[in-house]
Amino acid sequence: NMATSCVSAVFLSTMFVAVMLTVTLQNLVLVVFATLHVIGVCLALVATLVLQGHKLGVVESISVSLLVGLSIDYLVHLASAYQDQLATQSRVQRTIAAVSQFGGTVMAGAATTGLSAVFLLMGTLTFFSGVG
Repeated sequence: NMATSCVSAVFLSTMFVAVMLTVTLQNLVLVVFATLHVIGVCLALVATLVLQGHKLGVVESISVSLLVGLSIDYLVHLASAYQDQLATQSRVQRTIAAVSQFGGTVMAGAATTGLSAVFLLMGTLTFFSGVG
């Protein structure tokens, strides 16, 4: 069943992300928030696909699986920058410092990803027209 395979792939990918973040960040609170972020993004995509009337096929399953990696990419940089701030600072101060430190880099990366997708949307691939 395609739906079961997709859910299994997303679950395994998300658990792999959680394990790797636990090893690298060594902060369970940040790992939980990052994992919840990944789950939320995947649920938002699946909800959008359902609202648009798409059936869960091969293309949709691949896109949801890829989304796990794409959704954590920038967040892990911000989580690492947050963790690198002084522990004596408040959460708000640490967040502002992390966003100030890596916000521009993350936005530049997001912009280049978005711009590259614009050129890919001009193609006739089902993946981008169906999901994008």
